[in-house]
Amino acid sequence: MIISPPFIRNRNAEESDVSWVNSMMPVDIRRNFPLNERASWHGGMHITHSDMAPHPEMVRAIADGEVVSFRNPSGTDKRDAFPLNYNGSTDDGYVLLKHKTDIGENCTVEYYSLYMHLQDRLDSAIREGARVWRKDPIGRGGMVD
Repeated sequence: MIISPPFIRNRNAEESDVSWVNSMMPVDIRRNFPLNERASWHGGMHITHSDMAPHPEMVRAIADGEVVSFRNPSGTDKRDAFPLNYNGSTDDGYVLLKHKTDIGENCTVEYYSLYMHLQDRLDSAIREGARVWRKDPIGRGGMVD
């Protein structure tokens, strides 16, 4: 199974694979995975470049999969009030995908990818049980305080 970054940008001809992927996935170390800066459990990594953009980028599926669960984002009135505004406004849309791949004869691996803090609205193809293909748009990156 091929896996892609959750954001897709053009690559410079001189850029290495590692540099290209890292440029699309700068991580906020205050919310590092699995421990944040306060050494408490944090269930995922925050990719910083999508939070502050005037036109947030589309978050894309990292691999072929199936929608297991999702929540359409609340409006800005809820994002800007407690409990979502605990440290600043936070978007609450999410999509959970299940991925499955063969790794040998009669042997498969299942894993999940979770896309959180999505804003505005999810892509119209997102519904429970829907097939999603690698690089398909899921929703727009949102705010985290």
